[in-house]
Amino acid sequence: MQVYMTKKPELEEYHVDLSKYDNIIIGSPCWFGTYAPPIHTFLLDNKMKNKNIYLFVCNGGNLRNTWKNYEEVLKGNQLFLDWI
Repeated sequence: MQVYMTKKPELEEYHVDLSKYDNIIIGSPCWFGTYAPPIHTFLLDNKMKNKNIYLFVCNGGNLRNTWKNYEEVLKGNQLFLDWI
């Protein structure tokens, strides 16, 4: 329902300085044809540029817009895509 309603769920408090890293790994289940809403919140809250980002998605069905959505929110980075 969160994906369908385009919810931006609030995350628990965390501390990370992504500017220290050139390579970042992000994984998510596929929910309703895209990555999980908490991942979307994280990506919107942590703008990244010029990073190598390795993405993986656990999926038992249809990935639909998952990669396209990652590419849109992560413009300006080198993306490496895979699914399980």
